[in-house]
Amino acid sequence: MRPIRILGIAPYEGIASLMQQAAESRSDLQIDIHVGNLTAGAEIAVTQTAHQAYDVILSRGGTAESIRQATDLKVVDIPLSVYDILRSIKLAENHNCKYAVIGFPAITRNATFLCEVLRYNVDIYTIHDQAEARTILQGLESSGCQMVLCDVVTNSLAQEYGIPALLITSGLESVEDALNTAVQEGLAHRKALELAQFFQDVIRAMPYDTLVSDEAGQDLFVSLSPELPDSVLAKAHASIMQRTTEPHRSCIEEGGIRYTLQSTPIRMEGVLRHVVTIEKSRLSIPLGKYGIAYSDLQQTVDTFFDSFYGITQSFSTANLTLEQYLQNNRPLVVYGEPGTAKPQMVRMLYAKGPLSNAPLVKIDCAMLMRPGWKYLMENDRSPLMGKGCTIMMSHVDALTDEQFSELFSTVTALHTQERNRMFFIASCPSAEAMSPHYARLVDMLNCLTLEMPPLRSHLQDIPRLSGLYISTLNMRNARAVIGFEPEATFRMTEYCWPGNYDQFCRVLNELVLRTTTPYISEATVREQLKRECTFYPDTAPQTRTLPVDLTLEEIECIAVQQALQAENGNQKRAAERLGISRTTLWRMLQKETPHPYRR
Repeated sequence: MRPIRILGIAPYEGIASLMQQAAESRSDLQIDIHVGNLTAGAEIAVTQTAHQAYDVILSRGGTAESIRQATDLKVVDIPLSVYDILRSIKLAENHNCKYAVIGFPAITRNATFLCEVLRYNVDIYTIHDQAEARTILQGLESSGCQMVLCDVVTNSLAQEYGIPALLITSGLESVEDALNTAVQEGLAHRKALELAQFFQDVIRAMPYDTLVSDEAGQDLFVSLSPELPDSVLAKAHASIMQRTTEPHRSCIEEGGIRYTLQSTPIRMEGVLRHVVTIEKSRLSIPLGKYGIAYSDLQQTVDTFFDSFYGITQSFSTANLTLEQYLQNNRPLVVYGEPGTAKPQMVRMLYAKGPLSNAPLVKIDCAMLMRPGWKYLMENDRSPLMGKGCTIMMSHVDALTDEQFSELFSTVTALHTQERNRMFFIASCPSAEAMSPHYARLVDMLNCLTLEMPPLRSHLQDIPRLSGLYISTLNMRNARAVIGFEPEATFRMTEYCWPGNYDQFCRVLNELVLRTTTPYISEATVREQLKRECTFYPDTAPQTRTLPVDLTLEEIECIAVQQALQAENGNQKRAAERLGISRTTLWRMLQKETPHPYRR
């Protein structure tokens, strides 16, 4: 066995000589001895350990404390035995004078014990640096103390105050004990390093890349392939900087390779570390081209809040209680007319659900084609064969009867719906109008259903939604549009919006870009809605005439809404425009707001 390498730093020459004497007859250690007190000793330790590999450092008292603050290597303190302190006390008693003991904790701890046992009436002062030593010596000088028993630090300072000092020194037996301890600590340190190296080699031999970082993102261990793309490495560091205390997975595709990142937080001595493993698998097909895409929580949240629905929080108009869907793991069919934000609802449920630490897998059955279908049904990395993920499938009605039967058989045989959370998106005006494929899914997989209402059932929200989204469009397009003219607002609320929220969002974009005035005019809205007939030939902007079957109260409420819109919510000016008092306006606002029109 190789001898333990010890760096000996003695605060004074006497200790250095004892170190050399105690080590001469030992073959199990090799010691390099230097002399330096306190900060000088710490500087020597830093310099020597930077150029040579030592297993342990041997020092004493305040110098040992200074070295511990300057280096991470284990520092063994040469103890002052009870016998060493008793010898110094007996020397002091020969002088027949008042004395005190001053030193670092290693000295005063044993001195206190000794004086208590022998019932010596001796003042004992514990110090931690030179400043404390000076303060105590000043007090002793004023109180008439005639001698101090101390370490090297206090010994040199006592001379400045004219107080005689006896240096408490370690004996040979104390140095020998310290060497024995240093050898044991050195062996433990060496074994720990060898074990750490072994595990590093094991990790490097694994078929995946590994990154270990602290909570601040500082790399502690890196075992990464040179060809790893920068985007994947950036994704790994981004997962660390989320500072989550729960494991989470994410995927990224680049260059025909899918990288699966697993981030696991581990606490070590109360400090959080993050271990990220990166597993590579070459894709037989470009998944995105065939309608299969992966996204993690951050990507999903960014997509949602950058959309019209995240900006306007338009889901609140559906008056839905989402908790009932979050607490149940049964498959869920989200249905509604085209443009009713069904994918965004799934994104919200995924982000709030218990599986948000794993990827969201989006499968568009209309884009699968033969390569995508084969991957989905046969590949061992198919999302249908995974677990703990959220799967969002759309356009199931695009599958043939044979494909649908194969999909259903695969899902049930693999228990995909039990090992993952599955969402199906169906475009249909009502549950009764679902295609046969979706109807079979509801029955055979015992699916929950969630209807997304059309925009025309919430036309009263159009002024609010418009204001919120126009603000964002102004920022994106460097515009300064305030809102709609009253007549323009009425045209927007009387239109039937066959494309629902998606169409409404697109129309707002075009109106903001086309308008040249602070308020979008009625003519601009009328022209835009007329062009919508190109996309929706079966619909057209309706007449601006109020339906004759509205009650007077409903007509009054519509007038109030338009006046408030025209005055940007200022109730005083709206009341003046209507020719009524603010009290009357307030009373009218307390009434339930009617539908802008009734069919």
